Amino acid sequence: MKSKIIWLSIISLETALALYFAVGAAVSYGHVASLTCLESRSNLTPPLCVTHSVRPMPRTSARRNLLTPSTAKGNNMDTSKYSDATIAAATICAEAGGEPFAGQVMVGETIANRAINSGKSIRDVCLAPRQYSCWNNRGTMELRMQTMRTHPAWESCLRIAENICQPGYNPASPVTHFYAPKLCKPSWAKRMRLIAVVGNHRFYMERS
Repeated sequence: MKSKIIWLSIISLETALALYFAVGAAVSYGHVASLTCLESRSNLTPPLCVTHSVRPMPRTSARRNLLTPSTAKGNNMDTSKYSDATIAAATICAEAGGEPFAGQVMVGETIANRAINSGKSIRDVCLAPRQYSCWNNRGTMELRMQTMRTHPAWESCLRIAENICQPGYNPASPVTHFYAPKLCKPSWAKRMRLIAVVGNHRFYMERS
């Protein structure tokens, strides 16, 4: 019985942390996240399916440098004509345009944290092969970009992107990975720490 109480206490603590990070991230943009969009990890039993495309990136101690020459390439898109903020906004919009604002913010946080941890530019993080599924089809990148710029959520996603592209941006949440449990159950999630569930996405960080 004692061990059961301890286990329930741990779950309650992790749930509280999930709410703290998810709501805190949204509040940092002047929005309040609806608690109806946030769920505890104990309520989720995602189905088995194919692995999501957001995979771990190597960690380094370097801070990101927005002036670092970009290595991002597009099969049919001239990436140089778009700013980091525009590419990040398109990524956020494609991945979470139909999600609540807090969910869009959290996707932006994964981009920011990956850039900081790897020392790569925002655009390189977004366009890295097999990281954000919206860019998996390299032959439709320009079409995707144009489509996202007419999306109803474009303005909010652009605001998030412009914020995370600031050199001194300090992420409100430590999340680096996410996936949609209705679509997949990736193997990497087993070695990650669940931070928050917002809308249709589960957000994780690497265990220390």
